[in-house]
Amino acid sequence: PTPTAPHNLPALAGVGAISTEVASSSAGSVHSIKSSAEIANVSLLSGVIRAKALTTHATATHEGDTLNGFGDTDLVGLKVGSITVPLDVAPNTTIKVGNLASVVVNEQKTTRVGDKIIQEGSALKVTLLRDRGQTPLGSTITVNPVRAAWGPSIPPKSPAVFGNPFGTLAKAHVGDIQAVHG
Repeated sequence: PTPTAPHNLPALAGVGAISTEVASSSAGSVHSIKSSAEIANVSLLSGVIRAKALTTHATATHEGDTLNGFGDTDLVGLKVGSITVPLDVAPNTTIKVGNLASVVVNEQKTTRVGDKIIQEGSALKVTLLRDRGQTPLGSTITVNPVRAAWGPSIPPKSPAVFGNPFGTLAKAHVGDIQAVHG
């Protein structure tokens, strides 16, 4: 696991401790890669969205010719506006916070391309529906983005495994400039 110190982006995001991990494993003929991210004490948009803890996983598996991807997020004490969100919610649940933001909770996406599988996910993906200070409409804040993939490398007899976890990832476009914080 890779722990990091608290991060703050004034008026957009404040978070506590972050821990990320990528691990591979084999059990019999099933081989897997799992990417995980945990984050504590999340406060987004000046406290409009807050959580005690968020844990997100993405897993890609390989067994013979079968490739699978799956992911999930555990949500502890998540509140979006006035809505208290349960511990487990269906993937890609969207909650709109008035005209301020759209929030995708437990974002999950599985992509299969030929003999490759990519599993991506995040605990929260917040998209601004209007400007917020100097942060323009359409900017996104992604909390716990994770990615796990399985596919052949060259030579194809040796499959490559990799994953990318983050605690937070914020992207904003201001004119021709793109700011990224991860």
